[in-house]
This record gives sequence, structure tokens and C-alpha cells, in this order.
Amino acid sequence: MKGLLLDPETHDLMVANGTLQVGSTEQQSVALLLETSPGEWKERPTLGADARRQLGGTPDPFWTSATKKMLRAIGLDVKSVTMAADGVVEVKTSN
Repeated sequence: MKGLLLDPETHDLMVANGTLQVGSTEQQSVALLLETSPGEWKERPTLGADARRQLGGTPDPFWTSATKKMLRAIGLDVKSVTMAADGVVEVKTSN
């Protein structure tokens, strides 16, 4: 999927030589979904995996399947979503 690229640190639009940068947005879409909480996307209030909440206590056993459904809802062909004990999330896509 192609679209406007965002700076991974600031989430500002990437501009080079006065031109907006266009490229593959798959990684930034995954990162934004994992970082945001439900309610932060006003047009889709149920979207947002809120991965940080999984780190402090007993993880939700349904989190990986719910996150996989959310990623599919935004147009990504996801094979699996896993979270290791140390909090590292791995998303495997068909591409």
C-alpha cells in the first residue's frame, strides 16, 4: 500500500526538497495501530491496539487476534501477530 510517509519519530509528514514523500506505508500503519488506543482515531473509534497496556501485568489473551483483525480492517494482509514475554510484537504479513 502506498501513501504519504510520516517521520517515525515525530509523525510529521516527510518532506524532501519541498516535496511530500510517497512510498510504502505498511510499516507506519502497523506502528501507528500498535501505538494508539481505541478512541484516538475519530473516524474509527474502535481502532487502536494499545500495545503498551499489555506490558504492565497480565496480558489480554485475545489481544493478538483482536490486533490481527484491526490490521486486516485497515487493508493489511496479516498472517500472524505475536507478542513475546519481553513485549516485542512481531507482525507477519503475506508480502
